[in-house]
Amino acid sequence: MSDLIPAVQRGMGDFSKGEQGGVVQPVRSVIPVKEASGFLGCMPAYSSNDQALGAKLVAFYTENKDFPTHMATILLFEPLNGMLKAIMDGEVITKMRTAAASAVATKFLAPKDSKVLCILGAGEQARSHYEALHLVCNFQQTKIWNRTRARAEEFANEYNATVCDTVEEAAKDADVIVTVTSSKTPILQHQWVKPGDRKSVV
Repeated sequence: MSDLIPAVQRGMGDFSKGEQGGVVQPVRSVIPVKEASGFLGCMPAYSSNDQALGAKLVAFYTENKDFPTHMATILLFEPLNGMLKAIMDGEVITKMRTAAASAVATKFLAPKDSKVLCILGAGEQARSHYEALHLVCNFQQTKIWNRTRARAEEFANEYNATVCDTVEEAAKDADVIVTVTSSKTPILQHQWVKPGDRKSVV
C-alpha cells in the first residue's frame, strides 16, 4: 500500500492536467441486466506517461446469494500493438486502489492534526481503508460501527479499534469519516459531523 498511494496520486495528478497529463479515461459505461437486477460496467483508461492501456470490467449483481455481488476483471494491453498482456482478478486490486484513492484525498483535505478516524462498515474495504489512511495520518484512535456488532468487534480486535453502538457515537469528534457499507439508505447525518472534517464516501 505504501507504494500504491504515490502511484495513485501521480495518476490522479496526470488526469487532472487534461491532455498534458497524457491520461485518457472516459466516463464509465454501464449496461443494465434488468431481469437479474444486475449491471455490467466497463472502465477503460490509457496513460501515455506510463505506457499503460487497460480496462476494468465489473459485474454488479445486488441480489446474488450464492455468488459475490461484485465481480471484477482487469485486462491489460500492450499500447504499441494492442496485444493482450494479462487478465487479472480485480477483487484485491479494486480493494487496494479504492483505499489508496481515499488516502490521497485525505492526505490533502483532512485537517493537518487529524487524530480520530471513524469507519462505518467492517468489511474488506474497511480493512484496506484502515491500512491506507494510517499511512497518511497519525491517528490516535479508530472508532468502528457496523450493523452487525459481531463483525465490528472482530475488526476492533484485529486493529485495536473502539466499537460504537451507533453511527452518531462513532462519528462524534471524528476528524476523518469513512463510509464503507452497502446500505441503500443514508446512515450518516450532517448534525453528527463536526465542521472541517474529511469524509470518504465509498
